[in-house]
Amino acid sequence: GTNFSQGVRNQAVEFGNGKYLKLAGNSSETIKAISIWIYPTNDSAEQMYFYLSEDRELYLSFGQTYYISFPRSPCGQHSPPLLQLNSWNSFIVNLTGAKIQIYLNGIKRIEENCGSFVDFSNEKYFIGSKLGTGYYFRGKMDSYKIFGRSLNSTEISALSSE
Repeated sequence: GTNFSQGVRNQAVEFGNGKYLKLAGNSSETIKAISIWIYPTNDSAEQMYFYLSEDRELYLSFGQTYYISFPRSPCGQHSPPLLQLNSWNSFIVNLTGAKIQIYLNGIKRIEENCGSFVDFSNEKYFIGSKLGTGYYFRGKMDSYKIFGRSLNSTEISALSSE
């Protein structure tokens, strides 16, 4: 079952071995931005933040490198890790034009060319796992928000300071 604990704003979902969320799409949606409050408790394994397919994912590999890919367009590998263990971090992925941006606590840390977006069309969207069978995120997530449009700087600032 799912465990909840105090989050930044709401009740946070606790993730770990065998614990993840799965969303199912009933219609075609385009994901242009994702905002999450993340409280990682361990960085000693490969951990998935979100997953739709092999070419649409964001994960952290053994606390060393972020792997980001969107449809048919790997958007990069980035080191060092951005998140602090055992504390709440605001983490935003934002697609604007042909660029992917990653913000940590309101500060843009990564900007890469990536002229794609994520389609969520009648398929499953996994949070905290890869297909529900591995790469389990270890920690908590709160205020997970998915947007069908790019976020502007005012919105990013507001989401990062909730």
